[in-house]
Amino acid sequence: MRMQTVEIRLMFSLVAVLCSLTAAANLRCVTPVAREEAEWQARHQAKLAEIVANSNREYGVVFIGDSALANWEVKNKYNWRYWFSNGGKLRSLNLGFDGDSTEHALWRIANGELDGVKARLVVINLGRDCTRQPFADVPPADVVIGV
Repeated sequence: MRMQTVEIRLMFSLVAVLCSLTAAANLRCVTPVAREEAEWQARHQAKLAEIVANSNREYGVVFIGDSALANWEVKNKYNWRYWFSNGGKLRSLNLGFDGDSTEHALWRIANGELDGVKARLVVINLGRDCTRQPFADVPPADVVIGV
């Protein structure tokens, strides 16, 4: 079964509703926040350009997450190119960013990283960086809501 753009938007609309319901609690994990680092901003712009360049393509898998996913393109270049890259067998889009927490991924999604993206499967790997310093006091329930 394919997820169409409408279904993806519906899913993220549900996330937005959950975020608005929890906004009164001012949960860090559900409030979209951009990061200021130049490398992060550059990767975001590069991913937007990649999405535009492949706008007619349906991805097999879209990965959204933190460094565990981002490093696939760097530390496992051969496997990434063979299996997952746009020319690879699974035609994947890697939206993993080093150090990203849920609020960063939510910002990236709200700012174009899934606009027009068609995918058979979306894998979300987030939450690990939400509990690291300086945010080690974040309750696990907040992380779950953010994911």
